[in-house]
Amino acid sequence: MGEGRGVAAQEQAESGRMMPPTAPKTLRVLRALQAGHRLTVAEALRRLNVFALPQECYRLRLLGYPVEGEMIETSPGTHVKLYRMKK
Repeated sequence: MGEGRGVAAQEQAESGRMMPPTAPKTLRVLRALQAGHRLTVAEALRRLNVFALPQECYRLRLLGYPVEGEMIETSPGTHVKLYRMKK
């Protein structure tokens, strides 16, 4: 079942068409990322009231959006993932 969604997302990405998200939280994350914001889990919770940013970014990827994440160091020895739209 999950395999079919991956194929559909790949076909959408190849065609350049992306499905719009239907969940309000996913839409809030999409709008923030499209506006150029870079989000961590803490920022998404504070600014967007989204508790599960990694899951929302995964949903956006399944829909064909080019969301990427990278680990950044916030203080010595502390790393968090930062999500953004690929350019």
